[in-house]
Amino acid sequence: MMAGLAELLQKLTALGVNAKLRLPHPPTALNAADLPALWVQLPSADDAPISFQHAAHWPRLVCDVVVAVAPVAAATAANNFAALVAAMDELNAALRSARLTSWTIRAAVMEVADTAYWCVVGRIEKRGDSDNE
Repeated sequence: MMAGLAELLQKLTALGVNAKLRLPHPPTALNAADLPALWVQLPSADDAPISFQHAAHWPRLVCDVVVAVAPVAAATAANNFAALVAAMDELNAALRSARLTSWTIRAAVMEVADTAYWCVVGRIEKRGDSDNE
């Protein structure tokens, strides 16, 4: 049976990545003691009725998972880049073991409470009952 967005968000929040703080929603504030921090955001879903005009397909659930690694103003560019690459590898491995349909991962700078953070952003897609494939 196809899981809903709430179940997908819960699964993504519990991913096996190193995170001191895990939130099932975007944070309103972060501090250095919270890092690395993981949260989910921007969920969406699509589906179409089965008819003569639409082929049958599994519904699609999409969500972003964010891992904030360090404040942009902290450390050196080389250290921040190394931390980002390590976090990308860790997130990729966790997603591979989570049995999701597909994902893309990118580095980004995101603001939380007027502070810029180096982040890894994964766009996750789940289609059908991929837990039982």
